Amino acid sequence: MSSRYEKEDPSASLGEKPTAVEGDHAGTSLDGDMIELDEATNKRLLRKIDWRLMPVLCFTYALQYYDKAILSQAAIFGLRDDLNLNTGLKYSWVSLIFYFGYIVVSRSSWWYSFSGGSLLVSPLINYGLGHIKGGSLNSWQYMYIIAGIATLFWGAALWWVFPDSPQNAKGFTETERRLLLERVRGNNAGSENRQFKPYQFKEALFDYQLWGIIILSIVSCTGSGAVTTFGTIVFKDMGFDVFTSLLLNLPIGAMAFICVLGSGYIGQKVPNSRLYVVVGACAPVILGCALLWKLPDSALAGRIVGFYLISFFSSAWVQCIGLGTSNVAGHTKKAVYAAGTFIGYSLGNIVGPLMFDAKYAPRYDESFIGIMICFAICVGVSLALRLMLARENSSRDRQYGQPELSHGLEDMTDRENKSFSPPSIAITDDDQDYPEGGTRAWLVVVGAWCAMIPSMGLLNTLSVLQAWVLENELSHLPESTVGWIFGCYGFFLYFCGAQVGPIIDTHDIKLVIIPGSIGMVASMIFVSLSTEFYQFLLSFGVLGGISASLLFNPSLAAVGHWFYKRRAFATGLACTAGGIGGVAFPLVILYLGPKIGFPWAIRVIALINAVSGAVACCLLRKRLPPNKKAGASIDLKALSDLKYAATTMAIFLVEFAVFIPYSYISAYAIHHGFDPQKAYMLNTLLNVGAVPGRALPGYVADRFGTFNTMCITAFICAAFILTLWLTSDGGEVRTTSFTILFGFWSGAAISLTPVCVSQVCRIEDYGKRNGTAFFIASFGALTGIPIAGAILEANHGSYWGLIVFAGVLYAAAFAAFVFARGVAGGWNLRTIF
Repeated sequence: MSSRYEKEDPSASLGEKPTAVEGDHAGTSLDGDMIELDEATNKRLLRKIDWRLMPVLCFTYALQYYDKAILSQAAIFGLRDDLNLNTGLKYSWVSLIFYFGYIVVSRSSWWYSFSGGSLLVSPLINYGLGHIKGGSLNSWQYMYIIAGIATLFWGAALWWVFPDSPQNAKGFTETERRLLLERVRGNNAGSENRQFKPYQFKEALFDYQLWGIIILSIVSCTGSGAVTTFGTIVFKDMGFDVFTSLLLNLPIGAMAFICVLGSGYIGQKVPNSRLYVVVGACAPVILGCALLWKLPDSALAGRIVGFYLISFFSSAWVQCIGLGTSNVAGHTKKAVYAAGTFIGYSLGNIVGPLMFDAKYAPRYDESFIGIMICFAICVGVSLALRLMLARENSSRDRQYGQPELSHGLEDMTDRENKSFSPPSIAITDDDQDYPEGGTRAWLVVVGAWCAMIPSMGLLNTLSVLQAWVLENELSHLPESTVGWIFGCYGFFLYFCGAQVGPIIDTHDIKLVIIPGSIGMVASMIFVSLSTEFYQFLLSFGVLGGISASLLFNPSLAAVGHWFYKRRAFATGLACTAGGIGGVAFPLVILYLGPKIGFPWAIRVIALINAVSGAVACCLLRKRLPPNKKAGASIDLKALSDLKYAATTMAIFLVEFAVFIPYSYISAYAIHHGFDPQKAYMLNTLLNVGAVPGRALPGYVADRFGTFNTMCITAFICAAFILTLWLTSDGGEVRTTSFTILFGFWSGAAISLTPVCVSQVCRIEDYGKRNGTAFFIASFGALTGIPIAGAILEANHGSYWGLIVFAGVLYAAAFAAFVFARGVAGGWNLRTIF
């Protein structure tokens, strides 16, 4: 065993002429002199790796998971009846038998986040396939035929497009391949070595980390049995029909997508957090199981929320993957850890379905108690493992000193290489004050996310609220009149930004966050007491809109203070809260409203607003001190700058257009004969699409330009409105498809427009300029909904005029963004701006 203090054998020096020794391919590519890898080159290389490998890996995992994602969906379309799987554990074995094959042959390719993509897409595809009647096959058989064909073709394509190692990767120059290996040397984890080394295998078997990770993998994956194998069945047993049960699975896909990416990102960026993230992810799973166990059947909304909370199991599981691959070194040892993690995953997916015996149906109380116990075990093991790893690192550092990069390309285990320190608990530089990231910066993003739950969440619930009051409290009033209530909410949310923005620049951010949080709660309480038009207008339209502005605008400004190069992505992540709120609040109204009454359902939303507002007050902060010289006033003189004026006009048009579909999609469905429950669900589906539609465009915009991304999304939204929605004629499949697609592509109208403003002004003036731009856009938000309602009345209830109006507005927004992009960033199409 060598150490950093011993003189190394010259024959083992990396300075020798590279040769292949005992299968260690790493030694054939780099000599002993380290190649200088500056930060810019490293980032460029990392981006190239990501763009070549990640799309292939993500789509591959999505297809790999697809057949498992559709199992519970096929079950409610006759699979259990046709195959006589309704008794005992027969159906559970259909799911768990798959994972026995994983135990025999294990691979270490993990791209788990796109399991959420499968859960998002599969219900929509199977919603259409479920309507196939007649022929020699049943609906569930068509579902598996489609899955099999897609997997077959992609498997053949994968053979040609995926590289087997850095040395053979296509699309990289020889210099870049050497730099790829230099990155490997820098992490002290060793490069490719195909030779099996028995001593590393033995060391892994006697390492407590391996068994701790296997236990964590087993217990954290038991939740998959509930969500994937029995998800649709549980919803059906709650009393929903098969198609509604399918659609109720969509939020699970969105949550899986967010939980996996969010958990992985936190584990990577926040030092010493991986096992704490596991503990934090277990808490909502335990709470969800407790709700399903203790709530009566009549508490339908609470039971649905409880089931959705189980989706957080994926946040715990993805951390197990990271622990199993990055906390150890040595090729053979890492392979054992990867296999052990995969075996634990398989065992968890075997144990989970076994808890769901048919005799426990329809509530499955005993099953959810079992899952709750598993995640309680997960908490205990995580804390114990974290303590042991921390002690080991501390002892290693006292004995051998701080880590260095001496043995990065040698196939040494973490026990041999005294420079190796497990990343999850490694000592790192304090990066809390670094503007592009760090703990404080990401906590600000969390605070902004919480602030947008009440403000943007209610904005995205306008369709359900408007349809509800039109059918109930204000059924005697025309749509154009009722539309003013919800138009005022959007108007004041943006209008007040003209003054809120400058206040943020000149004073502490809490001066507006605290009143906004209190106002959102008070607004909902007053809405719950309202019965007349003017009461709704004052409580929701005026008080709610002003309070929302006091939360929304500071959130955007605060994120902008901590990020520049990654501002679009950080803002997009914060804005996903609007989509989450737009999913949760309609469900509260839809399912709690008929049970406990509309007023109490609104009070539940008030409680959610109170909690999220309190968190926002604690976490939101600016990086720069207050600038008293900025002046707390609107900045209309800024419109003399053509770049800023063009950007403001584009934002005005897109905000004018975006809220028309958001506000009228549920009413449109009811007009065309949808069941009210399904019509209200469209708003939820729209926001399910908006969740990734606000985060992913931000990620793309940071790489290809914010204005470029806005041009593309505006064009696609216009195309969807003028084609798919206009020609749907109330058809359920087309209307549902449009809702989800528009929800995704319109997300950029919320998340990227503030970033556009930041690109044409100084950060010191960001609050003022952003507020002024949205002050002007507020008039579009105010008049868009009532004008659309007036067009609807003029056409005697026919929606074609309203749809064309929205499509033309979006087309104009596209043209305006193209012009603004040309003025501000130049007319070269290759320019990233």
